[in-house]
Amino acid sequence: MSDFITGKLMSRLCKVKFESTYLKRDSDNNLIINENGNYIEETYTSEISNLNDDGTINPSALRVDFNIYKYFTAVSSRGKISIKNCNKEISTLITLADYTQITLYLGYKENGFNQVFTGEVVTSLLKKDSRNTNTINLTVIQNQGFQTFSYITQTFRKGTTYYDIIDYISKNGSLPKTLKLPEELKNYVTNKSYTIDGNASSTIAELSSLAGMSYSVDDLEIKSITRTLEEGTEIPYLTSNSGLVDFPKLTNSGIQFTCLINPNIQIANYVKINNTDISEEYSGDPFPNRQLGAWLDNYGIYYIVSITIKGNNKEGDFYYECNSLSRQYIPTLFNTLLS
Repeated sequence: MSDFITGKLMSRLCKVKFESTYLKRDSDNNLIINENGNYIEETYTSEISNLNDDGTINPSALRVDFNIYKYFTAVSSRGKISIKNCNKEISTLITLADYTQITLYLGYKENGFNQVFTGEVVTSLLKKDSRNTNTINLTVIQNQGFQTFSYITQTFRKGTTYYDIIDYISKNGSLPKTLKLPEELKNYVTNKSYTIDGNASSTIAELSSLAGMSYSVDDLEIKSITRTLEEGTEIPYLTSNSGLVDFPKLTNSGIQFTCLINPNIQIANYVKINNTDISEEYSGDPFPNRQLGAWLDNYGIYYIVSITIKGNNKEGDFYYECNSLSRQYIPTLFNTLLS
């Protein structure tokens, strides 16, 4: 193995954390209840990584392949994670579905770990590669429990704040953890009676959009969207020196670009790209065929609508493949989604 390849392998960090929460039982297998009459929960966790005990990287200890897709509307992130060279104990536990939650961390030695995905294990299949090696293939999805909870019917009186409506939906939707609500939602009130009759997640996304905000399923958080950026606002500036890979492309569906993993590049956030680095690769006559926002922004500022995270810790780098839209189309985009 060349010194270059060895150096690359010795710089890539990879860690997978598994977790499950169960109702606690006593030695007779009876559920345990606390003094308030609630069942006591117990959480089990385990981690695997390519780090040795002394913190150095072992390039042959673990192989993790991943392909994860994130979109900016209220759609769960989803993907596939393949793990090779697990020890027997972890392989058995994962395959038996004793662990239901998974978190993937990636990074480089000089920058440390970044959390790129956390969610639920939907399927877990064990493939035997040889007498001594197995591969675990996982299908994963973000916050599946909330997404599968689908229906709420409730009417709210005129003057109810968006904050109160969304708070009601989240609490009655059995969220796996508390939804983060910004105080600004209290500034928006209904001008007539408002009836919820449908999917809880879609309703949260709709009300958030009407308030100029975005509901992030990844973080279970409603975030403000700065539709008009003020001068001096700090946003990631992507160049070949800051992780941009090859040339961005202007396609019929937006500005598509690839970069190394970067915690500052996030769904529903802005990124700055030098327009002179962008090549146009739309197909056919662009004017009737281009979708909303597939235009260059005058100042090179683009809104990220999707991220696909790809790679493995043994070959190549860790990549974000992103699609983004010119910021001037963001208000129109939300109006289109709500129509």
